[in-house]
Amino acid sequence: RIILMSEASLLPCLGIVEYGVLGTQFSAEKGLVQAACEPGSEITIVDPAGLPFIQKVGPSKARGASGAIYEWLGIKSDAAFPEAVREAIKAPCQAKFQQYGDHKVIHVVGPNLHTVPGSGPAALTAAKTALARAYASTFEEFLSSGSTVLRLLPISGGIFAGRFADDIPWMTFAAIEEAFRSLGAEMQAELVRRFGEKKLELCIFGEGALPEFKEAFARGGTPPEGGPKVLAKLWPGVLAVISGLESEKAKHFNGTVCTVLGDEADSKYLVLLETGAKATLPLVSLALAEGGALIPGGRATVSGLQKGEQYNGTVAELKAWSKEHCKWMVKLADGNKANLPAANLRLAPPPSETGAPDDEFPLDLF
Repeated sequence: RIILMSEASLLPCLGIVEYGVLGTQFSAEKGLVQAACEPGSEITIVDPAGLPFIQKVGPSKARGASGAIYEWLGIKSDAAFPEAVREAIKAPCQAKFQQYGDHKVIHVVGPNLHTVPGSGPAALTAAKTALARAYASTFEEFLSSGSTVLRLLPISGGIFAGRFADDIPWMTFAAIEEAFRSLGAEMQAELVRRFGEKKLELCIFGEGALPEFKEAFARGGTPPEGGPKVLAKLWPGVLAVISGLESEKAKHFNGTVCTVLGDEADSKYLVLLETGAKATLPLVSLALAEGGALIPGGRATVSGLQKGEQYNGTVAELKAWSKEHCKWMVKLADGNKANLPAANLRLAPPPSETGAPDDEFPLDLF
């Protein structure tokens, strides 16, 4: 029968493998070991590239997974990527197939999920859609590789996962399916023909992450029981309204706004109260405050400053949350940089789509 594109699935062609794209695996017991063969001419691997490296820094400065890949490709000492790669990848979610000698790779820049605005189901949908765009770009580039095997990895599954880190396993499979269904029928058919049985390899480098990915795969990319974890959590730097405290010493804080500093055990959070004191409160007593979903890369309206009051009413760009100072590192409207308390910030609408994007990536300080 004819399969409608909205019904198509790539998951029957996917297999989870216990090694990274270069065939190596890390375990706490054995360290780094060669668990599978290095990629041959029939295999294309995926490189989780960083946009600043593609456009400005070049392969020579890369570390981690990308650094190892560039060493294997023979480009680790190169000052710049090939022009074709630089021209094709100018924004997150874009990808480019490139062959270096006998080695085949798809460079892809995943979305920085730290910068997904808002909260709740809308933010979750936005994050999954961004991942799907990156996977779709990767699959399109794979078709020009001539390969029959693709060693894929969870895109944005590392430092760029942000508050979605706990949901990356199931989001990965959901995004792969969404990406596949966004492609035309001919592309879908060719991918299925190429991959056949389990030739789309989802590579899990660290053995500790395997159980979660296997469970998510068995569910077909649906959220775990209890729903997406990101919907039931707060993250450092957000503002929350306190409620439900019953003790005489604490109940006067009900209705006040606090800053979340981090999560503790047993669904509790360390918070900074409006008095400047710190406290540990249960999640059930905290709700995201209006305008309080502050994220790196977002914009916030400044208010309530006593020193620097000229900035009140202006919009600042949130660069990163500083755990050390319990403040947001921001870029003010006049270009100056400052550390501001979350209490003096409220989320502002995003800039116009026509605005020039900022190519400076937020720091991973969550």
